[in-house]
Amino acid sequence: MVAFSMLANPGRFLYDSDMTDQTTESATPKPSKRWRKTKWFYGILLSYCVLTIVAIVCWSSYSHRKFRQAVDPIIAREEPLAWSDFATDPIPDDQNAAILYKQALDNPLYQSLDSAHRRGGDDVERVRESELMGLFYEFEEDPKVYLEHPREFRELLGLLREVFADCRKARGLDKVDWGLDYSVKPYSKLGEPRLRSYVQLANMLHLAVVEAHESGRDDDAVEYLRDIIAMGDALESVPIVIGHLVAIAVKEIGYQPLEEILPGLRIGGDPGCASPENIHGLMTEFMGLSKARKGLTLSLMGERSLNYDVCRDIISMDMALAGVDASHGMGFPTDSSQPNSFMRTVFSFSVAPALRIDSAWLVRHLDAYVRASECRTWPECRDLLQSIIQDRDERFASLSLTRFISRMLAPSIRRMFELHYYGLAKRQLAGVAIAVRMHQVDKGNLPDTLADLAPNYLADVPMDPMGQAGSRIRYINETNMPRLYSVGLNGRDDQGAYDDQAECRDGTKEILLFLKGRPSGCIFRFDEDD
Repeated sequence: MVAFSMLANPGRFLYDSDMTDQTTESATPKPSKRWRKTKWFYGILLSYCVLTIVAIVCWSSYSHRKFRQAVDPIIAREEPLAWSDFATDPIPDDQNAAILYKQALDNPLYQSLDSAHRRGGDDVERVRESELMGLFYEFEEDPKVYLEHPREFRELLGLLREVFADCRKARGLDKVDWGLDYSVKPYSKLGEPRLRSYVQLANMLHLAVVEAHESGRDDDAVEYLRDIIAMGDALESVPIVIGHLVAIAVKEIGYQPLEEILPGLRIGGDPGCASPENIHGLMTEFMGLSKARKGLTLSLMGERSLNYDVCRDIISMDMALAGVDASHGMGFPTDSSQPNSFMRTVFSFSVAPALRIDSAWLVRHLDAYVRASECRTWPECRDLLQSIIQDRDERFASLSLTRFISRMLAPSIRRMFELHYYGLAKRQLAGVAIAVRMHQVDKGNLPDTLADLAPNYLADVPMDPMGQAGSRIRYINETNMPRLYSVGLNGRDDQGAYDDQAECRDGTKEILLFLKGRPSGCIFRFDEDD
């Protein structure tokens, strides 16, 4: 029908088509004045959103790149990065020295003595135990107390015979695993060993050294000294800073009795004399610094790993900063505080990049401490530490929210380095002192110079960890007060000067070891807070 109409009246069809087109064109709406006024605003807004998204993506990419630049060198050196990287294959209990040290602390008699002093008791036995431990705490403050109560101290040591036996067995084992849990969050309980308890155990071994020497059993005294040093070296395998500090404290207790027992230390084959083999073994252990150096590096690696994991959890919002479950100590979010996916997305694009850049700086900062721990001498390390600390101080000079993590977590551990090198110096002095005593027993007199000790007693005069590269342990052969010394933290050689009426604080003077007993007033120590 349509085709027939077109043929019958083509003009009308053309006319209707034109009208239809005109009607359609007139029906098309024209842009309103409001749209014409706001289209530029919406265009600018859209462009701003696009540019913002691009900027956020670029910022996020940049923060990831900075973080990778901080951690890639650590990975390339195959060092532990995360806390879980410290996990190793388990050590059988019969080969693990840490098991025996823990067994010594858990000994029922030891626990009974400690609890008796803290809690007291009504029965005669508990009162006696409390009295004995009270005397022991006095001995920790002043070892000369032993001379006033020798019988009581012998009674106390008799009760601790099994404790000392476990320490002796542990010394014969090379492998140590303190049972830290490397699978948990780093800011929760780590299964940390009772580190401070080992300081008390070392003091009990110190008491055993004094008692054995005063009783004419120098062979036992030397063995107890070796037990203390072995326990200190075993604690170096704890990969946290407090582990290294406790190891330093334990070994310092081992150096303390040397000045008292050296003048009368008997060496030979007679009953009660220390055998030349045991004396040489003690000297070798004193001279060996490798475990202490590795312990410092390991503890700083652990500090770096703990902070790395905390940073990573904060950035990923796995560690909530509010609404924590107090039963876990710190940092574990409760179910109600878990962020949802929208919060995570907003956080990851808005705040996380700044925190990631800050974390990258913190990782580099802690890695610089690890590198500083590899220095052989204190002056070399001190110069490196000054640049590290200066960089930290300049970063924190101005307040900034982009430095939130580093301000919260950046440690201040220069003092630990000072204690570390002080401990190395004391250890070298102790080793040389043993060699001097061996020379004195064999030759009948002290050596004129330390060079006289080589090669029969020492392969060479050891380096001074406190001095410049190439400097060695020093010796003053005075008739009344022969002594060994290392330059102090200031690195200045004061020719072994000392003041027998005042304490030598802060390492500003030499670190001394007197070969005929220390003058009563000359005490080297760091500040009381340390």
